[in-house]
Amino acid sequence: MTARILVVDDILANVKLLEARLLAEYFQVLTAADGNEALAICERTQVDLILLDVMMPGLDGFEVCERLKAKGKTAHIPVIFITALDQPADRVRGLKAGADDFLTKPVNDLQLISRVKSLLRLAETQTRSHVVRNATNPASVLLVDARANSQGQIIKTLKPVADVAAISDPQAALFEAAENWFDLVIVNANFDDYDPLRLCSRFRSLERTRFVPIMLITERGADDIVIRALDLGINDYIFRPIDPSEFLARCDNLLNKKKRALHTSTVEGGGRSHGETKHHPGALLFDFVDGRLTIIPSSGTVSSPDRANAAAALEVVINDAHRLDETLVKSNADYRLIEIFRTLSALTSSGENVIKLGLMNIECLQMAESFDRAGELSAHLFGALRTQCLKTHMYVSQFEEWNKFSANATEISVDDSDVPRLTDTVNNLATELSWQTNDVDTNVPKSLEFLLGLVHEPRRTSKKAVYALISVIEGIALSVARYCSDILEGSAKTAAGHMKKAFGVATAAIVLNAAISYFDIAAKVGSTPWLSPAIEIIKKYIEAFR
Repeated sequence: MTARILVVDDILANVKLLEARLLAEYFQVLTAADGNEALAICERTQVDLILLDVMMPGLDGFEVCERLKAKGKTAHIPVIFITALDQPADRVRGLKAGADDFLTKPVNDLQLISRVKSLLRLAETQTRSHVVRNATNPASVLLVDARANSQGQIIKTLKPVADVAAISDPQAALFEAAENWFDLVIVNANFDDYDPLRLCSRFRSLERTRFVPIMLITERGADDIVIRALDLGINDYIFRPIDPSEFLARCDNLLNKKKRALHTSTVEGGGRSHGETKHHPGALLFDFVDGRLTIIPSSGTVSSPDRANAAAALEVVINDAHRLDETLVKSNADYRLIEIFRTLSALTSSGENVIKLGLMNIECLQMAESFDRAGELSAHLFGALRTQCLKTHMYVSQFEEWNKFSANATEISVDDSDVPRLTDTVNNLATELSWQTNDVDTNVPKSLEFLLGLVHEPRRTSKKAVYALISVIEGIALSVARYCSDILEGSAKTAAGHMKKAFGVATAAIVLNAAISYFDIAAKVGSTPWLSPAIEIIKKYIEAFR
């Protein structure tokens, strides 16, 4: 997982400490010494998550968070307060300002990274719910709590914001969740004979609660349970004894986020029926939006008779993936295998590009085969993984884009010695483009980094992964050349008649260097007839605007 994280603290030592921890997990890190600088950074570049100190000169953390949440452009960014304040009143104020969590200094490394990764994953899934509920109706909350006295206290606390259905038996709660729609699920980990983590996992596997926020209530000091629960996909947690004001603020926060996510899904996507496929498949298509290079996903092409089959196949793949994930965890499978399988599952359920999904499916199968050859995977687990990968392959094979991509990949002719050179070129390109935020959307370097993760030593790398690297170099070079050509010819005008924003010379030079580095490999795959003029156009652009 990669993301751009902004660390905000007026004490340099604190900034450096958090930066080192995040860099060790391969996150990109931006830093700010005060609230105004943090707001300015969020205005000019994309930030995926913010670690925010509370006590700062000028604007304090509470005010910074309120300003971020008040603007549509930044309201979606998860915010974690890193603070020495540990009183319930401080947490309530922060939650009302829009914060997602509080971590108290000194910060536990494992808890920090777990919470960061959890919030990043959850931020990606907030717009995936199928169901659009009427926001004017009272929120509906499912409470699973084994004790009647705590049920009564929670119902009383939530009465101002929600109708609560309280159930003592976890199994009965699962049946209730399968039959009715809820806006929030609360699991109180006080069962005598049922694992609360298993219950959270089961809620995540049910169709109706897959994207519903889940809050866990547990004992103070149960850090291991909290970290595992975050990894399973819960949204928030609170320790007993519960402070009513903080609990209400946290629940209200989760309910409001769900409403915002549903609103976004309805406005941007017009709603979505259960019968539609959720993917936007296609190759990684590069284009310019408001003068910035970005990735434009193409619509997947499935022939009309196969649309229902594609939707049904996707449901089967997603449901089976949740069950297999539980099996892998119970069997103590290697964490690397669990991690790559969860990445595959996330791509399946998220509506990601079908080319990415197909490539990750190959990677998952190859890793399973390597563990099987080493005798580190039981025959039962290997068979289950291979079957799941086959189902995923059958799903992506229903899309013309994947079939065309696969056919083109089989025709390329490159040597083993070309693979490291391709990798170096794309790696340098991703690194340098990640800092050109005025000219390049962050989804471009992120996609390049994703593809790089699928490339190993030449004999272990699939031809499809190699072809994907070739495609992104050519796609970026061609898109930049077209845009530069429009600027040079004076034809790049908006509907209002104004010139489009000029592309940065430094960024154009980065793309030019990548195209030149790739040129001799392009000769082997037959791309030079269009790559040569593209290189010349970018050179002319650089000379004209230098």
